[in-house]
Amino acid sequence: PRTSHLRKREQIVKVTPVVVTAGGSPQTCSGRHGHVIFSGVSIAASAVQTFTITNTIVTAGSHIMISMYGATTGSAPVIQSYTPGAGTFNVVVANGAGLTTTTANITFVFWVLD
Repeated sequence: PRTSHLRKREQIVKVTPVVVTAGGSPQTCSGRHGHVIFSGVSIAASAVQTFTITNTIVTAGSHIMISMYGATTGSAPVIQSYTPGAGTFNVVVANGAGLTTTTANITFVFWVLD
């Protein structure tokens, strides 16, 4: 008989994100998994904007997986970089290829991996 290298089944646990409703920067969202909405966003074409999320789990050496959605038609916002710090992290968003200013709410979904 074949033996598997997996002796025990791993149990998948659903993790519900901490959800923060629309507001300006900075937003507070402490949890390993978060969903943060920033409102009042205005990023001109070829410009950048920094969004700050306060999170008590984050350290300067944290690894964070971040995705973003929300944009105005004709704009092209992308995550340019992120910088973790003690209890906070900044996400820099560029509207580099966009032809118009984005004024839509921007939502970040993140996982603190460490």
